[in-house]
Amino acid sequence: MPRAADRVVALFVGGDWDRKGLAIAIEGLALAVDRGADLELWVVGAGDERRFSRIAEGAGVAPRVRFFGFRASADPYYAAADLFVLPTAYEAHPLVPHEAAAAGLPVVVTRVNGVDELIGRNEAGLLVERDRHAVGAALAQLALDPELRERLGRAARVRTRDLTWERSSERMVLLYHGLEEQWS
Repeated sequence: MPRAADRVVALFVGGDWDRKGLAIAIEGLALAVDRGADLELWVVGAGDERRFSRIAEGAGVAPRVRFFGFRASADPYYAAADLFVLPTAYEAHPLVPHEAAAAGLPVVVTRVNGVDELIGRNEAGLLVERDRHAVGAALAQLALDPELRERLGRAARVRTRDLTWERSSERMVLLYHGLEEQWS
């Protein structure tokens, strides 16, 4: 996965690109580049590459958007990227932002189910509105400030340590026992 020297890589992982906001991420990338950010967007997942390539062309950032297609594991992409972006409309459980945070990436994500606990008060990333201006501002901010990117990435990794399947199971058991006591 070669990258341009010194260029910041924003990673987008997922299918259902319309719902997940890939067009918004691409348009946000264009606005971030206009603000002076040397940034590219890597897209991992299956989708209509031709249509989204045309969106990138229309936004003037086609050379900065790379499509990698479906991958059984996104781990190498998380390891190679500098930040993660997902301006999604809805998530039942947003697994990929958690995976990105566990890899030490600051996360740019819309306020959907499950991200408040992950992001906190912009401690592990940036919560944004689902529009190109908000996404572009967040991408530019992180691309232009490596110290902020590093700090949020470290916090993201720390915040995911307690967000394991085991911990989730323990919480569910405690919840169940609490409900059982209330109804007994």
